[in-house]
Amino acid sequence: MTRLKPCRNIVGCALLTLFFLTASMSLARRSFAEELAQRQLPVETHKPMYFIWLLDDGLHSAEAKFQMSFKTRLGTVKRLPGTRASNLPLYFGYTQKSFWEISKKSAPFRESSYNPEVFAVYIKENPELGARFNLTFGAEHESNGMGGGDSRSWNRAYMQPSYERDLNDDYRGLIAFKVWRAFRVAEENIDIRDYYGVFEATAGVAKKGWFKLSATGRKGKKGGALQADLTTNFEPKNRPFDFYLQYWRGEGESLINYNRHTTNWGAGMMLRR
Repeated sequence: MTRLKPCRNIVGCALLTLFFLTASMSLARRSFAEELAQRQLPVETHKPMYFIWLLDDGLHSAEAKFQMSFKTRLGTVKRLPGTRASNLPLYFGYTQKSFWEISKKSAPFRESSYNPEVFAVYIKENPELGARFNLTFGAEHESNGMGGGDSRSWNRAYMQPSYERDLNDDYRGLIAFKVWRAFRVAEENIDIRDYYGVFEATAGVAKKGWFKLSATGRKGKKGGALQADLTTNFEPKNRPFDFYLQYWRGEGESLINYNRHTTNWGAGMMLRR
């Protein structure tokens, strides 16, 4: 029997993986959309879905990183206590982020984090300004499914206001602020709040039909993090993905390394939402 040799050319591994993933994402996007249209399943994308190749950050060798995220509507919150908000859509969301050591002999997954959540969203729009205000309330769990000393797990109740509007005919701006309260934190990462803090802030700008640039930062007592994201949406408009560039500096890029500082760049593609 012919044995497959490990991929030793890191750049070649990345390009080959991106090629096959691009093709599969394109087919999957069409088939998934057709399935939803036929069955009318209330499933849609949630957080950004991407696949990128990370450089060696001094802690880990070059590897792939990808994220999948979906949400489905559960029902309606008739009334939000203490406010005039009513008939808010209620969702269940699920996000999975994985680090895949493709260049190693057996191509193992170094870590995957699992992030289910339940949340309600208040939405107010101003068509004259091209503006939209969202206020999201929710509770989420995040863990890596590992055992022993490598186990990581915590839960958060959060609130996230966000505001976006047209700045002019070509540009659109966004600001968002997420604040949370942690509870039921695992002993293996009992000090995670010292590195993740209790809030994160995001600011971004997009040029229609061209690019979107954003930055998200958080700060705790012992550390923090900054992530910058750049996506392009060049022609052709009917393709299922955009080019995506990601920069990371700080603690907690992966859940298992919540207290380890890394600096890294990644490039790949993001599924259009």
